[in-house]
Amino acid sequence: MRTAALFSCLCCFIFHASAQAWSVTENWGAGPTNSGRAQIPNGLSNNLDDTYLQPAQLATLENIQVNMGLLLETPMVDFTSPDGVDKSDQWNPPDTEGGMVMGMAIPLGGVLKKRVVFGMHLYFPAQQLLSITGFDPSEAFMYRYEKSHRIHNASMLGIQLTDWLSVGAGFRFATHAFTDMVLLVDPFDATINQQRITIEVQPVFAPMAGVHLGAFNLGVGDVSFSAFFHEKMQDNIDVLSRNNIDNLDVTIDVLMDVLSNFGPRRAGGVLSFKSTNAFVFTASADWEQWSAAIDPSMIIAMDFSGADLEQLGLDEGLDMPGAGLTRNGPVGFVDTYNWGFGFETPVWNKLWKVRGGWKYRPTPIPDQTNLTNMVDNNTHIGAMGITWHLNDPMSWSEHPMDVHLTWQGHFFEDRTTTKKYSDDDMGDWKSKGAIHATRLDVTYRF
Repeated sequence: MRTAALFSCLCCFIFHASAQAWSVTENWGAGPTNSGRAQIPNGLSNNLDDTYLQPAQLATLENIQVNMGLLLETPMVDFTSPDGVDKSDQWNPPDTEGGMVMGMAIPLGGVLKKRVVFGMHLYFPAQQLLSITGFDPSEAFMYRYEKSHRIHNASMLGIQLTDWLSVGAGFRFATHAFTDMVLLVDPFDATINQQRITIEVQPVFAPMAGVHLGAFNLGVGDVSFSAFFHEKMQDNIDVLSRNNIDNLDVTIDVLMDVLSNFGPRRAGGVLSFKSTNAFVFTASADWEQWSAAIDPSMIIAMDFSGADLEQLGLDEGLDMPGAGLTRNGPVGFVDTYNWGFGFETPVWNKLWKVRGGWKYRPTPIPDQTNLTNMVDNNTHIGAMGITWHLNDPMSWSEHPMDVHLTWQGHFFEDRTTTKKYSDDDMGDWKSKGAIHATRLDVTYRF
């Protein structure tokens, strides 16, 4: 049993890597122009960026596009008691992190006449390709931002049915990993006589679909409408350690389950207007089904079995956690409705474009009055961006090369939590602050 306990501790160490519920692409946008409008898509643009949310808009792109960029995320968040006493040593703050963003769109020619377009969005973190932490249920961490810098991929296809109607579909990709470890241990001689480990990694697909209508000319400008649906994304890391005690008919199974990623089911629409002088105003609203979210903290259980334990009547009495003693349970999240608007306009002889946007994103997390301390706030997202069209200095393309500089800030409303019980280990707390992201991108068209 000593070996089993040590082994379970070792597993916790090996997989100390944090359960997060969001990705960089979801937090900051898939491309520079989308980021610069606070993730409010422009249904009248010819940019790859807006197709992550709206796959049907992909079919309106006429040229091959390749986007490459760098993103840096800088948190400035305070975690204190309600009266302002610092509690930064009692939580897991988000880190300053960054990575590389890539995207591409390829219209298919020939008999398809560029009415079918393939697109892809990728994110590669700079520090760790994957990091998953099985938090204790009582630990404090920022739910949407903790370890969100992980590999992220979305692939899609857009089809133009008529000059004013397009449809699209695709998927976001993740993985579900399962580890099965079998040991034959002798706790009396402190030996491990047999060892085996099996690791299986299975793909997890979250479908997305959409429809795009427009552009329709109104005389004073053009208008378009897009609707989209994203299925929820959920993947887990499961670790099973089966420890058989040598010379005894006793087996100790240790199961650990960690949610490595969750993104809610999502549906919404975008309405965009472009005036005759190329000024764009766009607005969006969407619903997110956070009520389907599961507990992000580590779930651990130990099962004792075997004939020798049955004879002693201990085969069920040693199982952990006992009946009614689990520290995991429903998280009580609620569905949310997000909305916002953005603008974009050319300046200085159309060699430059400036854009901006604002979005309101309410928190789905209820007041953390009991055991858990998941930190999330009602968030106001503000953004600005600028694009410079210039002749390609590498002479790769006849089209202008676009250089984008973007800033986006997530500003958190103050949130105070008052614990139900006065002897709570964490105690009352308050979270406030902001997280900023800057990115520099280059877009080529061929």
